[in-house]
Amino acid sequence: MRNQYTVLSDASSKKLPPRKTRVYPDSLDCEHCGKSFKPTKDRKRFCCQQCHRDWEKKRALDAKPFGKPTSRKVKERSVEAVKKAVAVNDEFAERCEYWLAQYREEVRKSKKLSGKRDIRLPIILTGHGVSLKIESGALHVKDGFTHYPQERQEFRFFPCKHNTPSRIIILGSSGNVTLDSICWLSAQNIPLVVIDYRGNELASVCSSTGIEDYELRLAQLSATRPETALMIAKDLIKRKLLGCIDNLELFAESQLREYTRHKLSKHIDSIEAVQTTNDLLVLEATSALSYFKLWQDIDLKWTAKSQRAIPDDWFYMDKRQSKVSGINRYASHPVNAILNYAYAVLESQVRIACEMMGFDTSISYLHSMQFDRSSLIYDLMEPLRPLVERKLVGILVNNTFTKDDFQISIQGICKLCPHLMKLIACLNVPDLEVSRILTILRDTLIGSPNK
Repeated sequence: MRNQYTVLSDASSKKLPPRKTRVYPDSLDCEHCGKSFKPTKDRKRFCCQQCHRDWEKKRALDAKPFGKPTSRKVKERSVEAVKKAVAVNDEFAERCEYWLAQYREEVRKSKKLSGKRDIRLPIILTGHGVSLKIESGALHVKDGFTHYPQERQEFRFFPCKHNTPSRIIILGSSGNVTLDSICWLSAQNIPLVVIDYRGNELASVCSSTGIEDYELRLAQLSATRPETALMIAKDLIKRKLLGCIDNLELFAESQLREYTRHKLSKHIDSIEAVQTTNDLLVLEATSALSYFKLWQDIDLKWTAKSQRAIPDDWFYMDKRQSKVSGINRYASHPVNAILNYAYAVLESQVRIACEMMGFDTSISYLHSMQFDRSSLIYDLMEPLRPLVERKLVGILVNNTFTKDDFQISIQGICKLCPHLMKLIACLNVPDLEVSRILTILRDTLIGSPNK
């Protein structure tokens, strides 16, 4: 601001030289998206403000993926992290679809085998959100979700129709079952079974219209005499060993297979000389040890990517005893977990058949009778176990497993993939075979001269 003391000079009156015009390059490449753009400022590196923000966010995530400890956490992952997570989910979904395709093939074979005969097949449900409810007088069944994306399977059954299932098996404990659906299943004589991932039968809701055969139960009590009980137990073990010998043809020819065949045949011949039930149990345990030793020759096939993520003893069949519990329960090996799951399904199947035929499951002849234990079911399972094992050998030999098929809990217990559990539960013993074993026992009891 000029005032009376301002001194004017010649320099202040001169005109300033014109400002030089800055020249920018015609095009540059964005450092984030790589798109070409024409810069309008010095040192411009991005085509737009959004690319600049994305570049800053990616740099922050690469430096500290979960944000700074004292600042707000970054909510969005980087592009690479998201792609990696999606790839992992895709691998699990592909594996679920792989086992689901085999399950559908087994169901198709069963339906084709039944033909026009009156054979009802079970329905197996698994995953999150299993639902059973009644809508307009019909049973509406929804299968659960196990992976994404997945098409949910639904069933609708009307009362007194030929397509009603023989039983409904729920694998897991996630879902809902209404009271009116339980009443509907009881009226239609359709049992409901719930099995957990460890292979334990959690619940079994059977029909209330089971047979109350007092004559059969009196015969069961009368047959608990040592002579009669030992005769029944010998027949059950003999049928089991004969089934194990038939299964030996599934294994490759070797010296161990012939030795196992010779040993099992020798045990069958020595059954008649057994004097007590305890000695018979020892003979059965020795035969099972020789039989499952042959299973150790099965080399489990794993994908190259999964071989680094599994224990060393998973490449072959281990002993039947679990390293967690020391017994067959709570399996720590994939093959033992598969066997336990198949045996759990067989147990529920035998239990349902016993209740429908009128047996008292607390009266047994081979296993000891204990409080709150259905020992007769374990007796009748013995000759049926080789039928289950015969189907499982094909699963172990003809498939290449991945690390996503099994999981290890913090206690060391092995858990199966949901759809692998569904496939194992589908490989059950035909109901006609179960009925045949129970019918043989019933005829033996009713026709026994010592009753």
